[in-house]
Amino acid sequence: MSTRAIIGKQIDDDSYLSVYLHRDGYVDYAGVLLQTHYATTEQVDQLLALGNMSVLGISINNCLFYNRDTQESWGTEKPKLRNLQEICSEEWVYIWDGTQWLGSESNSFNLIPIQELLVSQFS
Repeated sequence: MSTRAIIGKQIDDDSYLSVYLHRDGYVDYAGVLLQTHYATTEQVDQLLALGNMSVLGISINNCLFYNRDTQESWGTEKPKLRNLQEICSEEWVYIWDGTQWLGSESNSFNLIPIQELLVSQFS
């Protein structure tokens, strides 16, 4: 079974450039990887530039992107500009705010730092 997530970057108050992650979107995997291996705006931009993905890895080369790696159409796999309600439709949401990763679980519009999300999940 897949644990889906949205990974994105805040553009303005209610605008997020985002991609879909199909597998292992839970906070103790995807959230930790993002916080550890994609901790600068440049790294986040490189990740988002490749579009929707099946698997998030410790580096861009270890990710499985639908367009790059399985030749899915770029038109359906490219990053999309969405509002908060749209991005909170998946099981997990991770947003880069320019300085840190924020996250939330399933339909919650309360984005909090990933470290706090980890504590709340396992306490």
